[in-house]
Amino acid sequence: MGKSYSPGVLHRVIDGTTYRRASGDVKFGIVGVADWGPINTPTLVSSPGDLNTKFGGLYQGIYMAQNILQFSPYVYYNRVVKVADAAKALTNIVCDSTNIILVTAKYEGTKGNDLSVLVKAATDGTANKIDIQVKLNGVIVETFRNVSSTTYTTLTSDWVVFAASSGSPVWPSDWADAYNDEFDLAGGDSGEDATNAEVIGAKGVTGVSTDTGLYAFARKNWRMLDVVCAPGYSDDTIITAVKTLVNVYHSKQVMAMIDAPDGLNRTTLMALVNGESTWSQIVNDYALTIAYPWHNMKNSAGEEYAVSPSAIMGAVWASAIKQAIYKAPAGPKRGLWPYSSSLRLEFEEDDIAIMYSQDGQCINVFYNDPERGIVLTGQKTTYRTNSDLNRVKTVFNLNRMIKELDYLVSGETFEDNNANLWSVLGTYAEQVMGGRKAAGLLWDYEFVCNADLNTVDGRITDTAHAQVRVQFTPTAEWIEIDWVLSPAGSDFTII
Repeated sequence: MGKSYSPGVLHRVIDGTTYRRASGDVKFGIVGVADWGPINTPTLVSSPGDLNTKFGGLYQGIYMAQNILQFSPYVYYNRVVKVADAAKALTNIVCDSTNIILVTAKYEGTKGNDLSVLVKAATDGTANKIDIQVKLNGVIVETFRNVSSTTYTTLTSDWVVFAASSGSPVWPSDWADAYNDEFDLAGGDSGEDATNAEVIGAKGVTGVSTDTGLYAFARKNWRMLDVVCAPGYSDDTIITAVKTLVNVYHSKQVMAMIDAPDGLNRTTLMALVNGESTWSQIVNDYALTIAYPWHNMKNSAGEEYAVSPSAIMGAVWASAIKQAIYKAPAGPKRGLWPYSSSLRLEFEEDDIAIMYSQDGQCINVFYNDPERGIVLTGQKTTYRTNSDLNRVKTVFNLNRMIKELDYLVSGETFEDNNANLWSVLGTYAEQVMGGRKAAGLLWDYEFVCNADLNTVDGRITDTAHAQVRVQFTPTAEWIEIDWVLSPAGSDFTII
């Protein structure tokens, strides 16, 4: 049983129905391009079909989301574009003898060119009304009935926008009996690949401008994510932005996967990360992790295409993260990735040993095992110290515990110089840590909240201070979590 040290003050019984343990599924935030969908608006997709409907395209971000969605229904996709090059598909349709309606795809992108609009005589038979059917690749996705020149502007569609257009309509002679005409939308363009600046984006000003790119995930509410990634992007500026996002804005409570450029061998990769470059910033950071090399996958026609390491590593973690804390995604089944046709670079055994070591690269290496196929070695962060924090699963579970504690304490208030909170925090720690210990995800834990930690000055200024120590195995080091609670919320620091 975990050990709890309480000052013996007021003890509350917490209603267990209010305790919402975080889902076991990994939650990913992905920044990438697409052929459709809202721009700079992180959107939940829960299945490959949902992803194709809301976004779609052949891009690294889409590949990563498709792979992860085989194992976890939580991908928040933030589409970025090179705005100057992107365009919405559009067409004109006849409404009545004096009005033309401009139909524009709801979003920029080539997927808009797969839309068409079928216009028919109105269901109620009125000559100055029409029925509109929106089609995607010939399949009806929406129907609007009895539309007139005064009502089309009120229509709400998931696929198109209706607006007034100019020109002289050609009124069909067979209107009353058999008017049935289909109009294809055209001119949609997804644009060129987003620039590094667009992928990075910026944190907006509340009420004035929106958060964009990676920084669309910068607000504190996005700490519910487990991992963020911009798959396929490896520029120095991207690395700096990712590191800032997870360290500064999320206090390491969200992890990040980073892709090295395609085509590097062991020597050039180690020179990149250990050299005098922005990449050296990732060393000794337990919130960051890297896998290598890139993969080849095949489409339905048998044609190969390149896929970034993070797109594969993310799926392996999503499938393996629910296993016991020290079972890395490696071995006969755990690290196997059967969907790649080949690796774009084959490593030898000595390469793998060096790159995976703490003193070497801390790279999670994919290799081609002749008996099993393509397998991911290990579960390392870039933390070079031989520690529990060098393991992705440890950091993942630490972050989950912190987020659950943060949620549970969010409704508490400061009273009586805050002493009443001390035992309440202990009760919450028992719920969170004790549950994990029972599930085999934690060996032991300790909770301390007393007068030594909470000075008179701190209590007067509405600050409660506790420490939680966790041990993942009998021989592992204790990891200390410093927990400071104020009216503004919880602040956690892993020591």
